[in-house]
Amino acid sequence: MKKVLLIAVCLFTVLIINAQNSKPKEYTTPQFSLGLGSGINNYTSALGLSGNLKVAEKFFLQGGVGVGAWGSKYSVGIRYDLHQGSGWSYGFGYSQCSGAKNMDLTFNNNGTTETYKLDLLEASTINLKATRNWMVGKSTMLYIDLGYAVPLQSEPWHVTSGPSMSDLGKTTLNLMSPGGIIVGTGITFGL
Repeated sequence: MKKVLLIAVCLFTVLIINAQNSKPKEYTTPQFSLGLGSGINNYTSALGLSGNLKVAEKFFLQGGVGVGAWGSKYSVGIRYDLHQGSGWSYGFGYSQCSGAKNMDLTFNNNGTTETYKLDLLEASTINLKATRNWMVGKSTMLYIDLGYAVPLQSEPWHVTSGPSMSDLGKTTLNLMSPGGIIVGTGITFGL
């Protein structure tokens, strides 16, 4: 048993020394990239397109358009990469959702059905995010966004007909409206 443990420790030590002595692949992040993304409260909403323009070695302008539960979404922001290529990035941005008119919303609240007709109003957020990037090849990048979107409006909806909005209805709409935890993923292609 001691021999097996000694061999395991020796192999582990060799692996650590090799990992420390090997250089990671050097990548240059593309000057401009286009991508596809999906998520919640991220730049592209449920499904959309994104673009990244390098303005300095590790700084990028970002933009996104997409569609989601609150209509069309438009986003702009900046991104700072800690390393060229794979690694962590941090971002700050602004997003605006168009809303939607004449939406029908039905809830079952303790056996009672509540039906509302409402307008989802324009809503915007300030976004703070951390992104983990993985380079695939020379110019393709996979990423995961995590962060928080600070809503700039409270209750961005207007009930046009139906009973007074219940607490369940308000809670549901607050969960659906832009703002809260950011979770997203996507892929970009360097041009």
